Formats: sequence, C-alpha cells, structure tokens
Amino acid sequence: MDESGRRPILNSRFVYFRAMPHIGIASYGFIDPDGAVTELGIQDVAMNEEVVDIPEEQK
Repeated sequence: MDESGRRPILNSRFVYFRAMPHIGIASYGFIDPDGAVTELGIQDVAMNEEVVDIPEEQK
C-alpha cells in the first residue's frame, strides 16, 4: 500500500487508546518516538453505554 503525505515527527511519547467494540474491550498505553508500543492495560467496557449526551438525538 502506498502512503501519501509525510508521517509526523514525534519528539516525546504519547498515549494511545484503542476501543474494540466487537470484543467489548479497550486497551491503552504509550507509543515512543522510535515506534515502540507499551501496552499499559486492557479494560472490559460496555459499548452500549451512552458516552456523550446529544440533545438533538432521537432516542
């Protein structure tokens, strides 16, 4: 697969959060500037819960 554009240059690590609703979990951790990933944890989550109330939403 070809990439277009340029990848960002990271000077410090950042936190990632990955939701996987098909299996009901979320994981989180750090990604270092060299691309090393450190997973800090996995949490069971109920993906059917309301996260943000949208007043205009038809319920």
